[in-house]
Amino acid sequence: MINISKKERKLFILCFLALHIAGISWGQIRKTDDRGLGNKGGNNSGGLVNRAEYRKKQDSIAAHAIKPLVKLWRLEADGAYAVRHYRDTADMNRQILYPNYKKNIANTFLGNVGSANQSAIFALRNPVQEFLFLQPYEYYLSRPETHDFIDTRTPYTELNYSTGGNNNRDENILNVFLTRNINKDWNVGVKYNLISSKGQYQSQKHKLYDFTLFSSYETGRYKLYGFLSHNRIKLEENGGLVDDALVERDTTVNSENMQVRLNNAGTSLHNQNFYLSHQYNIGEVRERVLFGDTTKVYPIKIVHTLQFDESSRKYFDSENSTDFYETFLYAY
Repeated sequence: MINISKKERKLFILCFLALHIAGISWGQIRKTDDRGLGNKGGNNSGGLVNRAEYRKKQDSIAAHAIKPLVKLWRLEADGAYAVRHYRDTADMNRQILYPNYKKNIANTFLGNVGSANQSAIFALRNPVQEFLFLQPYEYYLSRPETHDFIDTRTPYTELNYSTGGNNNRDENILNVFLTRNINKDWNVGVKYNLISSKGQYQSQKHKLYDFTLFSSYETGRYKLYGFLSHNRIKLEENGGLVDDALVERDTTVNSENMQVRLNNAGTSLHNQNFYLSHQYNIGEVRERVLFGDTTKVYPIKIVHTLQFDESSRKYFDSENSTDFYETFLYAY
């Protein structure tokens, strides 16, 4: 089972209620006759509605119903450009569960979901991050540069839960995505992802989660985008196997019984992001058609972007002293 703290549960419930209960969504507004279909409606006697009038009324409601439509885009060049993206709502690649394989077809990682990962394709490796310790976990993080902003006519929800393995070595993935338009110009949403796995060897347990609030506002020549996220990673460190050759020499030994170098060590990583970008377009608007989509382009735009990023790492070992670790110099 996935362990969610009481604080996380309250925060998620609060955001869910704010998005899906409070207020009336613009996407749900339908144009209907003020008389309705009650006892006062229609040319009826005794307050009854005849079948022909009822069908006519239902056809009128269906004609004015708003069809679902979801548009996504990602900001580039410090918010100056919005690049169109697409979401796989049909879930064609449902068999791909690991987040790292959803973003890359070849990866080198430690075996269990949520563990340190590196692309096996050198050309697809991302640049080194400013905070080096986040580099192996970049595929699991919620960051403004990889976030898709949304414009939707109707409330949009995605819920995914995947689990596998026995009770001692199970892996769990939970994804929650909620968004809606307050009106035709303003969108708000919340995203929550949780990964937990116990690993195949001793002291290999991982837990990663991110919580994100986002919003966009586009009207006329003015556009504004906001993003706030918190990423947290908690993992046990085992330092690898004491005898790597044991894997090939004795195939009767279970992985959980193999001796590892560290037994009471771990790492805790925190990352917080705040991103705010807004722009004002100047000049005569022009239309550009690209891949069947018509986009409005202005010759001049004024863009202001504010970004705050805070990261921290804590490593602990309650069993070994500092003399246990060798000095290792790393340069990049």
